[in-house]
Order: sequence, then structure tokens, then C-alpha cells
Amino acid sequence: MLLKAKVDQSTLAFQSINFFQKYFAGSGLRDSLFGITIFPVLFRKFLLIFSKNFLQYVNTAAKFFKKVAKNLRKITKKIIS
Repeated sequence: MLLKAKVDQSTLAFQSINFFQKYFAGSGLRDSLFGITIFPVLFRKFLLIFSKNFLQYVNTAAKFFKKVAKNLRKITKKIIS
């Protein structure tokens, strides 16, 4: 099953690359500076920003739940004693 998923992802990647090549060739951007260098750079930057923000949100949520758990422990200790 895992091998099939990898094959499906690779074929999907090749299909998306073919789509972009056809799109850029049709619009005349494939051979231009924008199509070759700037578009992939912008896409990579978008992924970097998205992943950093996502990790920041996860870390913030983890800190919040850690504080909640700490306060719950304090409350349960007071109730028990």
C-alpha cells in the first residue's frame, strides 16, 4: 500500500510538472526568466512561510495546553488535600 502511494505521488508530481510546462509554453513564460527562476523561488518561499507559520501555531497550542494541564494538576492537588 505504501509503495502504491509513493508511485501515485510521483505520477501526480510528473503530471503537475507537465501541466506547468504546457502552461508556461502556451503563455510564452516557459523560456523567459520569470518561468525558469522566479516562479519556483516564489513557490518555495510560500512553502517555507506556510510551514514556519504552521509550526509556530502548533508550538503556541502546545504551550497553551501545557499550561492548562499544569493548572489542572494544581487544582486536583488542592481538591485531594
